[in-house]
Amino acid sequence: MEKQKVLVRTLYRKLLTETRRIPPNASLTRLDLSVFDFPAHHGVEDRDTLLSAIRTAFRASNQGDGDSKERVQRAMEGLRSLHGLDFDSLPNKSITSDKQEDPSLISHIIPLTDSKQWLEKVRWLDPLSGTKVATDDVNNESLVEFPVFPLSGPLFPIDGKCLPIVSQFSDVPVAGMEIPLKIFEPRYRQMYNDLFSSRSSSSPTSGVRSPTPTLRKCFIVPFSHPYRSGQFAQYGWLYEIMQVQDVADETNGKFQLVCNHLVTKPVKIHCIVNPQDYETRSTYLRAKATVLDDEQPSASDGLQPLDDLLRRLKYFHSKDPEKSLLLDRLLLALAEGSIWPVTQIWILNLQMQILDLQVEISNTIQIQALKALKTQASTVELQRNVSEEIVLLAQAPHKETLESMLMEVSTLVPLLLQDVSQEKQCQRLCERIEERLRL
Repeated sequence: MEKQKVLVRTLYRKLLTETRRIPPNASLTRLDLSVFDFPAHHGVEDRDTLLSAIRTAFRASNQGDGDSKERVQRAMEGLRSLHGLDFDSLPNKSITSDKQEDPSLISHIIPLTDSKQWLEKVRWLDPLSGTKVATDDVNNESLVEFPVFPLSGPLFPIDGKCLPIVSQFSDVPVAGMEIPLKIFEPRYRQMYNDLFSSRSSSSPTSGVRSPTPTLRKCFIVPFSHPYRSGQFAQYGWLYEIMQVQDVADETNGKFQLVCNHLVTKPVKIHCIVNPQDYETRSTYLRAKATVLDDEQPSASDGLQPLDDLLRRLKYFHSKDPEKSLLLDRLLLALAEGSIWPVTQIWILNLQMQILDLQVEISNTIQIQALKALKTQASTVELQRNVSEEIVLLAQAPHKETLESMLMEVSTLVPLLLQDVSQEKQCQRLCERIEERLRL
């Protein structure tokens, strides 16, 4: 019982601390305090009433009624709700006990533990292995044919049954970025030659519309499925070639070309024209696609909800140097008037967290491997145990967190691209940032 009372007092102080972080003028809009044994119709509309209610609940929990443990559990749930509450966005209307809760107050953010749902929301093309060419799409004269250059493969091992020990990240493509590439594979050297030759002005497939002159030096970069090799998201980016330099002599043949590109517009991919060439690698892939407009709203219009969120989070995390620095970088990126610089900074931050976590896991693996070395009869047996047992053991405490971050890195940009609507893109990005930085 004494331990329970100590826990209640600790919780009480924590609740008061969290409540005092609420801006004085925040609208709590009839916050339901049933978790503190308050009838729902009492509600709370301002910070002072909330503080008073918490103090009353604390006095009630010290009445010696024997249910302190249950009160602690319910109050912990209330604390989590309080910490994630978006005070400024709640509608200013009452919620009474004889009516159901307004659906607009219910958060639709996917919990981090259910991050695989993000994967299900992405629209994926059919896997290239065993795929037959869609004749209707190939012969559709309204579609344009482009070369396809996948720049990254799956982040997870095959079938996603385990997590990578070390992740290899490439640049996160967003509109307006300049991205250099080093070309060494023959099929992609041929792709650049074709794009710069006169043949790029005519379609290789009869009856298919040719690219316009402004698109003849462009190719599609798709987003790969996190753990299925040869499967791409339906939405990707168009890369425009800005500069090509022959460096074969300077690199002793290691690289043939160094090319600079500008990420220009999003594209919707309808089909891969030559899926059979994915496995043979005899030539580069080609796709039929539609080029989409990507006109971003001004920061004072469509991006205002994101600006409000970042400033509100900065207020809550004012005493956390790491989060404050990240939010400053996000706000600076937002000043460019587009969600894409913000998205880039956000994903780069996730990648750094992933690498830090993988370093920690690798250190644990090394320590466990040294311990196992003292008991294993042979090096072969040790290697087998390191790969099958020690790795899984080291990853286990971090698996949920690591998996959710890897999944977000893989799916956030294609999800934003397929939303198309600037309002929906901004809303989705707000959800992702708010959930991670609040919880």
